[in-house]
Amino acid sequence: MKPVAQSPALSRRTALACLLVAPATAQAGAAPGVETTPVMALFAQYMTFRAWMNELPVAMSDKDMEPLYGQLCELEAEMMATPSQSAADFAAKAIVDSAEGDFAHDWENSVFWREARALTGYDQHHASP
Repeated sequence: MKPVAQSPALSRRTALACLLVAPATAQAGAAPGVETTPVMALFAQYMTFRAWMNELPVAMSDKDMEPLYGQLCELEAEMMATPSQSAADFAAKAIVDSAEGDFAHDWENSVFWREARALTGYDQHHASP
């Protein structure tokens, strides 16, 4: 029998619980005065799920972790596809897109950077001749 912490069934059940609880705590985790928008609700889910994943035993195999990273990537993709309604939404996307500041995605093709360019009119000012 596998140790409880490494059970894929428990992992899925706990992961689902994280995703269900996060929307209810979205406002509680936001900075004072930050409106709960669809992006901020997804951000709360993402951060809750990522924090839970960071607490998993290091001994978990890549095979056990793969579906969890898949779920994290799905949350990220949904968040990036949801239009920003505020500066906080855009900042939340910057945090997620950069893996909390660790790196930046491709300038030309990243959904995040395309939205940044559209919101600022960047492409209009830097169009190729």
